[in-house]
Amino acid sequence: MALFDDLAGNYDSWYQGEVGAFVDQIEADLAFSLVDVQAGMSALDAGCGTGNYSIRLAQAGAQVQAIDISSQMLKEAKRKAEALDLPIAFQKMDMNHLDFPRERFDLIFSMTAIEFIADLEAFIASCFDLLKPGGYLLIGSITESGDWGQYYQEKKDSIYNYAHFRDTQGFIKHYPKQVLGYREGLYLPVHPDVDLDLASQEAKYAKSASPSFTCVLWQKAGEK
Repeated sequence: MALFDDLAGNYDSWYQGEVGAFVDQIEADLAFSLVDVQAGMSALDAGCGTGNYSIRLAQAGAQVQAIDISSQMLKEAKRKAEALDLPIAFQKMDMNHLDFPRERFDLIFSMTAIEFIADLEAFIASCFDLLKPGGYLLIGSITESGDWGQYYQEKKDSIYNYAHFRDTQGFIKHYPKQVLGYREGLYLPVHPDVDLDLASQEAKYAKSASPSFTCVLWQKAGEK
């Protein structure tokens, strides 16, 4: 998809800066505090982008398949995985049309990609079809009411013009009986004081600000 292809070359540069690396670690900590990735687990990274979470999953020992709609994002993801000698199977695929055998995965993992899925209910249903009984679905998303979501919603001339932001309640209302838990975080504002410690600012704003990121974990019914 050309919209995301144009971003692929510079996508990772933000994460290499101080603020980007800090935000990335918060989001990763939220996700991996909910799900225990075990060696040999079959995992799908849906909307993998440049493969940052595909790599994390593979380094944890999972057997990873990763999909994205952008050819250029996938190209960069493959380059990074090959440099680390990680056997990740990358494939071009639309998250709206997941094409895998039923009950294929132990874990489906999707971080900062669900914002571009309009029909969340249908996506979760598709994921449940692909999960083995007892398998897990982990979704991480920028929230609607947090500072970062508010900032992106104002950027009408960017890819976020096509985004759908949701707060935690907008996720857990879908298949609520299968929700195992959720974690919220990222209280740091979009434009923090770069002269002050970021962790201290995160703790300060956590007392009054809305969280800018949420992770939700579902489990498919049935015995593993």
